[in-house]
Amino acid sequence: MKAVTDYLQSFGIPEKDIRVNKMGDMVHVAMPIKTANAMLKTEFALFRSAAQRDVALPRVTKPYYLPEEIAQHVQIVADIVRFPSLRGGPISVGESQE
Repeated sequence: MKAVTDYLQSFGIPEKDIRVNKMGDMVHVAMPIKTANAMLKTEFALFRSAAQRDVALPRVTKPYYLPEEIAQHVQIVADIVRFPSLRGGPISVGESQE
């Protein structure tokens, strides 16, 4: 886990924005989209519900990448590819937020 948290901090993510669960097997991170783009070597865009314009989800538009020395510790980078079920209409693509 230390390799992963050190990697996150190497991109300027403060320790207060990195949360490791009690089991020590999952990390939740808050970071700007610009940082996530650089760290994962990808591009995020904001997707909005056509019916619920106040709901905006950042999701990747290209494959993401982790260096091998980090990828060996990571099973999945969650909540950047799939969309949750939103009631009330289709999703429309918005502008990227940086």
